[in-house]
Amino acid sequence: MAKILYYFLLVLTALLLYNWFFIPGKIMSNGQSEKAGFGIITLVSCILSAVIGYLYYSGNQRGGNILVYTVFGIGLIGLVYIISTVRWN
Repeated sequence: MAKILYYFLLVLTALLLYNWFFIPGKIMSNGQSEKAGFGIITLVSCILSAVIGYLYYSGNQRGGNILVYTVFGIGLIGLVYIISTVRWN
């Protein structure tokens, strides 16, 4: 299960990198400020993918699994929080 989540994180990172490099800042609603915030998310995703990949391929499978589950757990909790506090009109 952890490997599937890791591959999902890699695909998500690839999509974020594609959006960062190939979608101009003028298309986004707030221009460069939104692109800079999106870049921070992309950078964090790249760092997490690299750290988890290093843990997996250096033989520390347990550490990689813990980090993958922690990242997706925090993401799920954040998603539930956003859904519960958003104003649905």
